[in-house]
Amino acid sequence: MTAEPDRGAERNVRRRRICNALIILAAIHFAIFVGTIVALGGDALTGRSEGGRYYLGNHGQLLEVGRSAWLLSAVVGRTLVYGTFPLGVLAGLLRPRKEGRDRPRFWWKG
Repeated sequence: MTAEPDRGAERNVRRRRICNALIILAAIHFAIFVGTIVALGGDALTGRSEGGRYYLGNHGQLLEVGRSAWLLSAVVGRTLVYGTFPLGVLAGLLRPRKEGRDRPRFWWKG
């Protein structure tokens, strides 16, 4: 007779890998977001578009840029804020712990 592998442990390993991938994806996307802010001089999230003119915001200052630069900043920023970042946080909270960890997951529980 052969012993069947523990399905729960296998599922935890797969879930941990998926969560790790989502966390890494969120970190890379955040680095790209910061890189576009540095390269363009601001971001579209704090900027605006009015009358066919496009502005990137940076600490209260507005910088006029072309439509393509503004769209790039808007897409990178909005996909981070409304997609990748929440997924990364959720993955960090749902990520299973490795076996043998006795301490509580959250500091307020112990």
